[in-house]
Amino acid sequence: MIRAELPRFQSDRFQTLGNLVFWNQTIKEFECATLELAWNDNKQDISCIPEGVYKVVKRYSEKFKDHWHITDVPGRELILIHSGNFYFELKGCILVGEKHIHINNDSLVDVNNSKKTLDEINKLLGNQKEFELKIYS
Repeated sequence: MIRAELPRFQSDRFQTLGNLVFWNQTIKEFECATLELAWNDNKQDISCIPEGVYKVVKRYSEKFKDHWHITDVPGRELILIHSGNFYFELKGCILVGEKHIHINNDSLVDVNNSKKTLDEINKLLGNQKEFELKIYS
């Protein structure tokens, strides 16, 4: 069964950067860039989620199509892993992309090729309906 880790490596007052790594036992299967909101005391819609270990389940919506739902986040609900490029598109979720890169003209790093990256994650996980995610700094 595939599991994932999200080490966060940089944060400022706007956003948090990390790398989402998928493991099959001890073999690294896939890695991508992540973008989250900055830590803001785990407040709904304006903060990344706390470090910890979470169960993530497959989800579908018209807006994001096939994506992932991080369950049992203390004091929060509907935290998703989905596509997007910029921190201002976030309400506490995790965006995935190929790499951290400047796309628009602000001074903040974004993620690129997000839909393609999410498709690659979905392909990797195949029929797997859930996985464990460990988030840490």
